[in-house]
Amino acid sequence: MQPAALVGLSLALVLLPTATANSCSFDGEIKLVNQNSTYTDDGQYVLGGRVEVCLNGTFHSVCTEGWDDADAQVVCNTLGYSYYVGTALTKGEFGTSEANPIPYYANCDGYEYNFLDCTLDDLQVD
Repeated sequence: MQPAALVGLSLALVLLPTATANSCSFDGEIKLVNQNSTYTDDGQYVLGGRVEVCLNGTFHSVCTEGWDDADAQVVCNTLGYSYYVGTALTKGEFGTSEANPIPYYANCDGYEYNFLDCTLDDLQVD
């Protein structure tokens, strides 16, 4: 499975510092790894990165199983950028993760305020 990623569009952005290593402060904390930002030809600001979420004090990569634009939107909401348009990327655009994968896949509606408010379904590992 490829790690999940997102791209968000906005006119302005304040970059948040990322946590060090794989430790984190609280369940549901989100970070974007290998962040990339740029402006499009029409002046929109784009921010992207591989999504990792905190569970039990450790960041875990979010796999692309079931990953879609609604999930990406909730990541934007969780990061405080609800004015973003979340777009799911699923082809490893931001590299592989050294973090253990989260044992769930997200089933978000797109309106949740926090990623952990989404339905988290168990991943079926083959």
